[in-house]
Amino acid sequence: MNLSGKYGWIAYHEQLFGRDRLRNYLFPSLSTDSKHIAVIDFSVLYKVTIDRVIINGSIYKRWILPFTYKIQSIPDLKTEYSDIVTISEKNVYFMDAASIIVCCLLNVDIDSTILDLCSAPGGKSLILIRRILENVCYESNLTNLKCKVTCNEFNYSRFERLKRVLVSHIGELNMKRLNVETVSVDATSKSISCFFTKKFLSIIVDAPCSSDRHLILSNTLQNWSLKSAKENQKRQVRILRNALGLLEPNGTLLYCTCTLNEKENDDTIEYICKKEGIDSELCLLSLVYTIDKFNNTYSQIEVCIQPLSEKYRKDTINISKHRFANSKLGMEEYDKIIFEYSKFGAYILPDKNNGIGPLYISIINK
Repeated sequence: MNLSGKYGWIAYHEQLFGRDRLRNYLFPSLSTDSKHIAVIDFSVLYKVTIDRVIINGSIYKRWILPFTYKIQSIPDLKTEYSDIVTISEKNVYFMDAASIIVCCLLNVDIDSTILDLCSAPGGKSLILIRRILENVCYESNLTNLKCKVTCNEFNYSRFERLKRVLVSHIGELNMKRLNVETVSVDATSKSISCFFTKKFLSIIVDAPCSSDRHLILSNTLQNWSLKSAKENQKRQVRILRNALGLLEPNGTLLYCTCTLNEKENDDTIEYICKKEGIDSELCLLSLVYTIDKFNNTYSQIEVCIQPLSEKYRKDTINISKHRFANSKLGMEEYDKIIFEYSKFGAYILPDKNNGIGPLYISIINK
């Protein structure tokens, strides 16, 4: 049976998320705009730390990375901030917070070789490049850097947008310095290995998917069908197979989508792992290990992990359970992001994360 349209979408996703949660919490949270984080241009914040900025009349406070800012939910209009700076919107790139979290899960340094295989519109590439720049700017004597960031997008209009985003918010000089290149190759093509002569330590695949929030907000949920989700899965598998072929031994592949659909998430990971002889059970364990490492690295945010439902609960997943009771989480200076794990990855869902997401994440280590 090919489920389709709005009611087909609801019927299908109730199986994974439950009727009550989907209808009363998850669907309403997907029906509102995502809460965005302001990413400030490198040229504005070069070697400068600012706690608060004003953008379009709203006060934003510094978030997880020194160049990211979240809107202050309850601004104290009576307080005068001595360090506040007004930033022009042209020097800001707005992103969903979940996408920034994903980019912080990858190891990045001045020797990183990174491929963003489905890069447009460019937000994730922007964060990865900025993270490298943060390392470089404190080591001013560094020359002939070994790092390389390759941003790929096959669609012409999206490729042009990708280039504009990077040039506008990174700058051609910094792109050249960090060996950033934009390329346009079909990520599903078997011939992709002929284009890339060297392999990468880290690959991020933000795969084309059903994009549920976009369907809901654009009032086009009637166009959804389980058949189209299965077609997306086939394309995702081809992309992942090519990505694994471009990954260095001991390299890391981070897979993510912005869909709720398990066909395009867990099922895709399970299928590609089986085809490539990879233990799919290790994908979730790799993600859990990465999350724990993240929590030990970043002080202004806590990532908690819990099962999506009881059927997914695993006794081996015991990541820092004390974090749920950590008193810091109730303080204004700290954020809490909840990852809900399934079979082979985890979701960041808007109904439990103040509107950010949705995003599914899984990690494959070669």
